[in-house]
Amino acid sequence: MRKELKNELEPINMAWPDFWNNVTKKLTKHPGKVLPVYLEVPGFEQPFGDYFIRLVREEKSVFIQVEDFSSNKFERGFLKGSSKNWILFQPGIYRLDITGQVFLR
Repeated sequence: MRKELKNELEPINMAWPDFWNNVTKKLTKHPGKVLPVYLEVPGFEQPFGDYFIRLVREEKSVFIQVEDFSSNKFERGFLKGSSKNWILFQPGIYRLDITGQVFLR
């Protein structure tokens, strides 16, 4: 990963099965922590890219926030392969509203 943070969790590969379930479990168990994410595929020497993900609570809303993509190409690939519900919060920072999700109650 390009950054080292005191509040980082162990990095996770987004190619792993049940990726989003694992992400939400880790982040809800460790509020305030940042989860480094990378994409590594067997057969390729280098990871395709990385970014950071965390939970953000604002007033009565909870968001999954992704940010700090290693490249614009990787950012565009993430958006193309992800849910259409991601909202651009600031350039390079996207949020997904998960306020109503069962695991947060």
